[in-house]
Amino acid sequence: MIFWNHGGGPLKGACFDENHDFDSLTLSELDEAFAAGVVKRGGKKYDIAGFDACLMGALETAQMLSDDADIMVASEEIEPGAGWDYKALLTKMGENVSAEKVAAAACDGFMAKCESRKKGATATLAAIDLSKIQDVINALQNALSSLKETRGSEVSALRRLAACSREAEGFGGATESEGMSNLIDLKGMAASLAENVKLNGAGWDKVVAAVDAAVLHHVNGSATGGAVFYRNRRKGSGFGYRFKEQGGKR
Repeated sequence: MIFWNHGGGPLKGACFDENHDFDSLTLSELDEAFAAGVVKRGGKKYDIAGFDACLMGALETAQMLSDDADIMVASEEIEPGAGWDYKALLTKMGENVSAEKVAAAACDGFMAKCESRKKGATATLAAIDLSKIQDVINALQNALSSLKETRGSEVSALRRLAACSREAEGFGGATESEGMSNLIDLKGMAASLAENVKLNGAGWDKVVAAVDAAVLHHVNGSATGGAVFYRNRRKGSGFGYRFKEQGGKR
């Protein structure tokens, strides 16, 4: 199941309908639709849920899909306008291989297409094992609880979280006209917190390990691999995390 159109991340959803005031499919609406689809399929999950759309490669999206699909293929970043290479995807499907290999082919084909059009620098796409998402969520919740205990208060913990989030790759809009997406690379944030000697890791190394275990395949260009933007940015992990909601439209 592939959704092709614009994407607005976990807050805005995907597939904006230009005939109806650009109404989008929210995560809750997608969740309802996928659940109904699985029922119609006799309880069988979808092999792959893909988003040929911007900013949908988020933990929140993966959590929404985890009961209804095996693999998510989505981008953390704004996708170049040409989108995926469907010839590469369909060719691999015709070889009767595993869903994981089809998902990897979607990633590789997308990157090759972007590079051929000189749009590869900011491109990124990942295949995520949705059976591992609850492990990521559990590790994240434990690390956040430990951070609160270590810092002594929620306010202090939030300040430390905000500071370390600046060490992570950021995605989407970051201007007055675009709005602030507040989408950051989860592994980058966790790695920064894990290295903080005052916190002694505080479980964030387990978040890093859980993210690594969940990412089946990942491609990224030079600008999404730590070359530019914020200081000390690390290579993108494959899916992001919405740090907090602020005003603005994306």
